[in-house]
Amino acid sequence: MPPSVTTISELLKLLRNRRHQVAQVFDESLLRPTINKQFAEFFSRLEDGDEVALIPNRPTPPATPDL
Repeated sequence: MPPSVTTISELLKLLRNRRHQVAQVFDESLLRPTINKQFAEFFSRLEDGDEVALIPNRPTPPATPDL
């Protein structure tokens, strides 16, 4: 990661900029972040070696059968 990425919000911005085709999945309103398996805030600072996970905060709708 670039040294300029020090928070989860900055990480999400980086991911949105690098992955334009799927940028919407990195929207903060859709996610609950964790750092080292503990829920965190978007302003939480990242340290070298931290494990970040992005958990959807909305349930995925059920798949619809092909008709």
